[in-house]
Amino acid sequence: MQAEAAIAAAEQAWRSGQITEAIAQARTAVKLAPQRPEPYRWLGNGLQALEQWAAADRAYQRAIGQQPAWAEVWANRAAIAYKQGDWVQATDRYGQAITLDPSLPEVHLLLTQALCRQGRWPEAARAVAEALARSPDSAMAHLLQSWIALDREDYDLALVERAARRSLDLNPNYPGAWFQWGRICFYREDFREAIAAHRRGLGLAPPDPGVLARTWGAIGNCHFELAELDAAAACYDEALRHQPDEPDTHWGRANLLLHRGDYAQGFAEFEWRWPRVLPRRPFAQPAWNGEPIAGQTILVYAQCGLGDILHLARYLPLLAERGARVVVESPQATARLLAAMPGVARVLLQGEALPPFDWQISFLSLPKVFTPSLAAIPPQMPYLSSGATDWRPEADRPFNRAKLQVGLAWASGRQTSRDGKRDYRNRSIPLVDLLAAVDLPGVQLHGLQVGEDGAAIEPFPQVEDWRDRLRDFADTAALVDRLDLVICVDTSVTHLAGGLGKPTWVLLPHMPNWRWMLDRADCPWYPTMRLFRQPQPKDWAALLRSVRSSLQAVVQDPQLLVNSI
Repeated sequence: MQAEAAIAAAEQAWRSGQITEAIAQARTAVKLAPQRPEPYRWLGNGLQALEQWAAADRAYQRAIGQQPAWAEVWANRAAIAYKQGDWVQATDRYGQAITLDPSLPEVHLLLTQALCRQGRWPEAARAVAEALARSPDSAMAHLLQSWIALDREDYDLALVERAARRSLDLNPNYPGAWFQWGRICFYREDFREAIAAHRRGLGLAPPDPGVLARTWGAIGNCHFELAELDAAAACYDEALRHQPDEPDTHWGRANLLLHRGDYAQGFAEFEWRWPRVLPRRPFAQPAWNGEPIAGQTILVYAQCGLGDILHLARYLPLLAERGARVVVESPQATARLLAAMPGVARVLLQGEALPPFDWQISFLSLPKVFTPSLAAIPPQMPYLSSGATDWRPEADRPFNRAKLQVGLAWASGRQTSRDGKRDYRNRSIPLVDLLAAVDLPGVQLHGLQVGEDGAAIEPFPQVEDWRDRLRDFADTAALVDRLDLVICVDTSVTHLAGGLGKPTWVLLPHMPNWRWMLDRADCPWYPTMRLFRQPQPKDWAALLRSVRSSLQAVVQDPQLLVNSI
C-alpha cells in the first residue's frame, strides 16, 4: 500500500506542477517497488522538466525495461533526443511511439519536426499529412506543411501559400506563421510584404535571441534585395547583437560589404560561408592565409561555380610568384584553360586522387589574402588565354569581317536549390527578347550558350550555332578571341570574356552579384567591361533599349567600342 500511495503522490505532484515533490515521491516509490514501471515514468518526467536529460532518459529506460510497449514513454525519450540535437534517435523513438499508439496527441507533429531537422522532406511531408488527418485545425501542422513544401527543391508554391494562410486563419497571432509568410514573400520577391510579415512576427514572438537574430537577418536580406544597403546593414548589426555567431547573418553582411567595396571586412566575413552555405572540405593540411610558401605545394580547389573559378583564376600566377608549386583541382569545363595559365604546375579533374601538398585554399578564399581593397585588384589583363586549344573557329566557317562580330550568352547557370533557381530567373533573359535588341544590320551574331539553355538558339538561324564545337571553356575562349564584342547576362561566359580582355557588355538585374557593385557602368575587376543595369527590378525592357541604342552607335562607328573601354 505504501508503494501505491507513493506512486499516486508522485503522479499528483507531477500533474499539479510540483516538480521537486514529484521527483521525491517517485524516488520513494522506486525504493518501495523497484519492479513497477510507473515510478520510473514519473521520475523521468520530473527530471526531464529540470532538463536533466541523461538522468531522465535512464529513468525512462527502466520504465520501458519493465513495460516495453509504453508509447508515452517512448515519446518522452524521443523528446529528450530532440532536445539534445540527436534528430535520428528522436525520429526512431517517435516512430516507435507511433507504432505502439498512433493516436498519441501531437506525436505525428513531433516526428515531423525531427524529420525536418534532417532535411528528410518526403518523410516529413507524409508525417505532417498524417498529423493533419488527425488534427485538421492545428495551426502548427499547417505551418509545418507549408515549411516542408517550401524547403523541397520541387516546391509547390500554391500549397506553400495555402498552408501558411490556413495556419494564420486558425491563429492570427502565431509568430511562426508570420515568419513563414515572410519567407514566402521573399521567394515571391515581394520584399516589402516580406518585411511587414517578419516585423509582425517579431511583435508576437517571445524575446528569444535565436529568433530575433534570424528574423532581423531575414529583414536585412529583404532590404538588401531592394538595394537599400544602409537599412540592410542596420538589420544585420541588430541580428548580430542578439546572436554574434549566426552564420547566415555574417554571409549576408559579407555580400553587403563587398557591394560597397569594403573588401578587407567583406572577404573576412565571406569565410562564414562554412559550413552553412558550403560544407568544409576535410583536409589534413592547413588552409593557407598568406604564410610564406616558397618551395611548397599548394592545392587550390573549386568549391564554387564555373564563373567564380574563371573570375578568381587571376590569383593563380600570384601564388607562383611567391614561389609556390600550384596544383589546381578543377571541373572538366575549366581544366584546359587553367592548365594553360602561367605558374600552374598541374591541374587535376575533380574526383581524381590528390597528390601530396603542404597547403590548401578554396578559390573563394584567395581574394581575402590578395585583395584587401579595390585598389589591390590584380591589374594583369588579360589573365586568360585562347591558346589552350588548337581549334580555330574560322577554319569551320567564315567570319564576315565587314560586320561586327558579337557573341551572346542569355542564361545564367541552372541550379537545383531554391536560391539558385531564383538567381537563374533573375539573371537570365529570353533569347527572343535579347535578339530584338541586338539583331541589327551590320552585326553577325554567335551563340556562346551551351547546355540546356543553348537549345533556345534553334529557331534563330541568324545566330551562328557553335554548340557542337564548344567542348569546354578553352574552346569557348578560342571563339571569343575572334569576336569584337560579347553581350551577356551574368554567367560564366562573362568572366571568360572579361578575363580574355574582350570588350564585354554585361546585362545585370537591379540587384546584381557583389562583383558588379551598384550605380556604376564600369567594373573594377574587368577594365574592358561595360555594365547595363535594370533601372527597376525585372525591367529588362528599358535595359535592352539602352543596349540596342549603344549597339547601333557602335555599328555606325566601331571605334566607339574601343573608346568606351
